[in-house]
Amino acid sequence: MSTVLFSRRQALATLLSAAALASPARAGLIVGANGPLIGRAPGPVVSLERPQPVAKAPQTPPEPAQEAVVAAQPRMDGALSVALLNANTGDRMTAVFDGTGPAMVPRDKARLDWFFRDWRQNEIRAMDPDTLTILASVVGAARRQGWDGEVRMHSGYRSRKTNDQLRSRGVGAARNSFHIQAKAVDFSMPGMEMAALHRLVKAEAPGGVGLYRNFVHIDSGPQRRWWG
Repeated sequence: MSTVLFSRRQALATLLSAAALASPARAGLIVGANGPLIGRAPGPVVSLERPQPVAKAPQTPPEPAQEAVVAAQPRMDGALSVALLNANTGDRMTAVFDGTGPAMVPRDKARLDWFFRDWRQNEIRAMDPDTLTILASVVGAARRQGWDGEVRMHSGYRSRKTNDQLRSRGVGAARNSFHIQAKAVDFSMPGMEMAALHRLVKAEAPGGVGLYRNFVHIDSGPQRRWWG
């Protein structure tokens, strides 16, 4: 009996050795540039020379929450629906904000963060809640004055790389712009003149407000006023 067992074990060892010589990876060995490094990997085979994939921002937005799919009209229950257009990518979405004390809280924050992403670098950073509250407050005030349209977003979150590229091209981007911190939005409201929008924003925004040729800048930083 012992002779039979020894022969089976010996045959199995011979088969494993032959498989390792023919294809170390298939035999469960960790593979390096010069061949197997150590025997019998406990899990899936990993080549040490192959870089692991890096996750990127999705090309499409997260699935919207069911309650966020509503018409872009003010609602009587304290919620505010805002139709948004990304002037750079053509993306559209309707954001719904609920009034919670002094804040306006978006119901579908992940989708909104995707909408305000740095589209040049395909990077996403969570938008500052105070900045979104300012934007929603401006839209609410505009609705009370009779405006009813789509908010055109020109710039939201901006990575350091994108900001530096814009500065190198002579675009008026501050070195440490609040856009880099996802605390600023540049936008316009088609159907409302820029001067009227600027007056409205100055009355509603406690932070930074800048007037440019075709958009108004808002941020949640210290109170400042300027013309670009």
